[in-house]
Amino acid sequence: MLRVISQLPGLCNGLPTSPTSRFDSMAFGRSVRCLCAASALVLALLWSPADAWLPPIVAKGNKFFASDSGAEFRVKGMAYYPRPNSGELSTVDNYDWAADDHEDIWKPHLKVLADLGVNTLRLYSVDPSKSHDKFMCACSEAGIYVLIGMAAP
Repeated sequence: MLRVISQLPGLCNGLPTSPTSRFDSMAFGRSVRCLCAASALVLALLWSPADAWLPPIVAKGNKFFASDSGAEFRVKGMAYYPRPNSGELSTVDNYDWAADDHEDIWKPHLKVLADLGVNTLRLYSVDPSKSHDKFMCACSEAGIYVLIGMAAP
């Protein structure tokens, strides 16, 4: 939501500057940008439903707890990498199966995983240049948290 609003032409830009009023217009432009950012944040908070996102999990000592209820959270999960057993992609090791363009592969799995009681998935490889919005939203709707590893060079 914030990205879409900030990309609208002229919405969060300051007024054109002239050499005589450069300092005044810079200050005005900054305040307009701050006002636009605050408005976008309020709009995003009001627009999204309260149950659209899973509540954060917090660690206390050696246990996890749901931040909204305080109940202990027990991870019931698995590493998710649905590589096919045959075909041209059967030998690929670092393929991003959770990307939006593979919805036909992961979508049927999420219902089965939720029915089995899975509440956490770990993804092996994620390509940061691709969108994963559909996968993340579908996991959130199914009540499944997602762990994504950060590879070090």
